[in-house]
Amino acid sequence: MNPTGAISLVLTLIILSLPLIETEEQISDIKLQPYQYEQTMIREAQIRKFVFPWFTEVTQSQYLVRNADLEKGTFVLNFNFDNGSEARTITKREDILAGESRVVTVDSPLRGNSTVTLRVIPPNMAIPETVILKKQISAWQFLGRSAWDLIFSRR
Repeated sequence: MNPTGAISLVLTLIILSLPLIETEEQISDIKLQPYQYEQTMIREAQIRKFVFPWFTEVTQSQYLVRNADLEKGTFVLNFNFDNGSEARTITKREDILAGESRVVTVDSPLRGNSTVTLRVIPPNMAIPETVILKKQISAWQFLGRSAWDLIFSRR
């Protein structure tokens, strides 16, 4: 073995035998959290409604939606109607102030008696958070990075 190969082998063995060092790195991130809300059914009733060219009975549903969060938000309300043979959805968007309650009334697009369910999709709030990542790097990388920081941080 020539002297250059021997030196390379010794350096490689030294680098590989260095211990691992645990480091921490802080990363800023944004977490999406849905608004807090409450929903309450107020009433559900059969009403007579004029649908050209005659009157027909449909289900009318009334819900109370309360924004329980600290900021105004746009809530998406999906009213699902099912009369046993058909199903339809009516979507409404409601801007609701912080702490405000809103009564929303919707008539079924289906004739006859329908069951009604409400699915509320609240807006999301962006919450900044800091995450600490722990990594293990070899001492060689750590020493190299520290030397690099010392050289170039003095400018």
